[in-house]
Amino acid sequence: QISTDFRYAGNTEKSHAQNDIISMVNDVVLDSGFSLARNHSYSNQYQGTITYKGKLDDRNTLDADFRYSHSDGNNYNYFQQDVFTSENSIAQQGDFARFNLNYNFQFSPKINLDLGYGNVYTSNSNEMLSNTFTQKEYRNRFSAYLSYKPIPSVSAKLGGIVENYRQKNTRNDVDHTSFMPFVNLQYIPSKNFNVVAKY
Repeated sequence: QISTDFRYAGNTEKSHAQNDIISMVNDVVLDSGFSLARNHSYSNQYQGTITYKGKLDDRNTLDADFRYSHSDGNNYNYFQQDVFTSENSIAQQGDFARFNLNYNFQFSPKINLDLGYGNVYTSNSNEMLSNTFTQKEYRNRFSAYLSYKPIPSVSAKLGGIVENYRQKNTRNDVDHTSFMPFVNLQYIPSKNFNVVAKY
């Protein structure tokens, strides 16, 4: 089974305001001026996903999905009051990609093996006054779990995840890998009572 999904979201806002400023005391004009404010912002986001679910045979199943999205936008502001002016523009852009792959193999009705791989990539960029800040993140995850159910009242699941994380931007670079073990033991002697030990 293969399925796809595509989405788009966008937003645009504009505003313009001009005011005359008059200072008066007893109907006598002491000072006059004006103010002007303009704002214009927009944003766009495009996203697509494709998913695969397959049963290769009675003992092998495979699931996979991939998602990608792109976003961009700009926020412009201008303000003027008499001789004072202020103007700034912030441009934003981002990319996101995610991939997951899961495989299940049944050795027997009592023993199952689950293997997985996941990857996440993000990139964000902000530009203001000709200065650009970009940050990228990478995640790679490998997982393996073995499930064993010798009798209906007893089950066990052992395994873990190895994940590598990397963050890179204009100032520094971070890279580390971690291992997260998983142990789950369950005993269900009756419908009203069960014991679980989990780490």
